[in-house]
Amino acid sequence: MARRRPVERDAAERGRLLRALWRSKLHIDREALDRSPASVRSAFDGIWAPLDHLLDLLSPLPNGLLRLWLDGQGGHVVLVCEASGYAPGPQTWRERPYLGLTTIALVDLLDAGDALWRPLLMMLDHLLGSDSAAGRPWLSDGAGVTPDLAEVGARLSQALSLGYGHEALDAEDPHDYLAACWSLYLRDPRALNAIDPLTERCLRNTLMSEDWWRRIESEGPAN
Repeated sequence: MARRRPVERDAAERGRLLRALWRSKLHIDREALDRSPASVRSAFDGIWAPLDHLLDLLSPLPNGLLRLWLDGQGGHVVLVCEASGYAPGPQTWRERPYLGLTTIALVDLLDAGDALWRPLLMMLDHLLGSDSAAGRPWLSDGAGVTPDLAEVGARLSQALSLGYGHEALDAEDPHDYLAACWSLYLRDPRALNAIDPLTERCLRNTLMSEDWWRRIESEGPAN
């Protein structure tokens, strides 16, 4: 049997990680689809279809990032019919406690624009900074759950403080600004490079780089 190429192995591992996230971190309110606008209801064939669509949208994220999300104590996402957002700290859904909770409106999921990505990326910002710990700093504050991520956090914090695109991206605080930059990177990296080249370069070479995640994972937990 021929050995699979690295790209094929990465794709297979990404599929496994996404399915594991589907089982452990991604949820949907049972009334979300019925209470959404008709355009949303007609776009999804059944209650689980929105979760499958979310997995497709998450597929550009590197495996290392997906793995850290899966292993983190926070990072739960609920698809709803109400407004999208990220609520840090202790939260409750269906009488179960969660550490931080991201809600995504199905209408935003279908649109797949900034309103979808900003809450998700704020959640990842918090998870990468302090494993979603309540009251603890986020990656965009200059923190990191590993020394490598703390180094990235420091670089991002410095780049964000220059404020190249705060007005253009309608973002003021570091959390919202990194989410806005990261969201634009996922949808149009050239546009982000024109607005904030330092942040675009940092995202491209670290958080959105499969090679970077592979390197820091190979170096082990001490790094």
